[in-house]
Amino acid sequence: MKRVILFFSLIVLFLLSFEVDAKDKVKLKADNLNFDESTHWLIASSNVVLTYGDVEIKANRVCLDTDNDVVWGTGNIQIRRGKDDFYANYFLYDLNKSIIKIKDVNILVEPEGQSKQLYLRAEELVDDGKVKRGKNGFFTSCDHPNPHYGIWANYFEYYPNERILGFNCFVYTPILFVPFGFWTPICFYELGDRRVIWNIPTMGEKKTRGWGAFMQNTIDYDRIDGKDSSVFVDFYEFNKVIDEPEGSREYVVWSTGLGFRHQYKLANNKGA
Repeated sequence: MKRVILFFSLIVLFLLSFEVDAKDKVKLKADNLNFDESTHWLIASSNVVLTYGDVEIKANRVCLDTDNDVVWGTGNIQIRRGKDDFYANYFLYDLNKSIIKIKDVNILVEPEGQSKQLYLRAEELVDDGKVKRGKNGFFTSCDHPNPHYGIWANYFEYYPNERILGFNCFVYTPILFVPFGFWTPICFYELGDRRVIWNIPTMGEKKTRGWGAFMQNTIDYDRIDGKDSSVFVDFYEFNKVIDEPEGSREYVVWSTGLGFRHQYKLANNKGA
């Protein structure tokens, strides 16, 4: 009989849900749950999942102040709000104000209708559900562990599906692999509908024999039905063999490539 009671108690704890001073319910699941009667803190650990409205938080350890409706957590944190994923080491969530404060955060941004992902990190971030404001941020579309290009911003504002605004910025984008950067008081990256935008260049090195480094530039314009028209300007390196009197010699040569893709619409038909 004791085993049955214990099993039932565990189910109640693992599927705990309760109301705060708002319309939605907080749902909390974990391997271990403890309630401190002196502080009125609910402490969850191991495989913690907290759900509230459009926010889902996964962490190693979460504490919930049931008197003040405040949650905080540490260790291997993943937060999903809307379509954005946050990865951090610490968070503080005011359930009544629906404001999340995060430290040492990484965000994966997937702009609607665009193929490129954007990687954003910041020392501090405050998310109120509409705007995400951060300090000491960096964003790039390069997925390399050590990005080849990007923008540092002392302060930034991220409007989901619209744009990222950076203030007091340093833009780093090498030209033909020569380090190059410049300061600008403000910069922006459009995530939604846009007329013309020069995307951050993509750099790399081809492994195919005879080819070398490359830099690809994409300028997007005239977005139609979720698709961009684009102009492509590429710089690339290849090995050229030249026959000379003393024998064949191989030279490293740089060249340029130009292309475009235009989206158009005739009557009720789509074309490309």
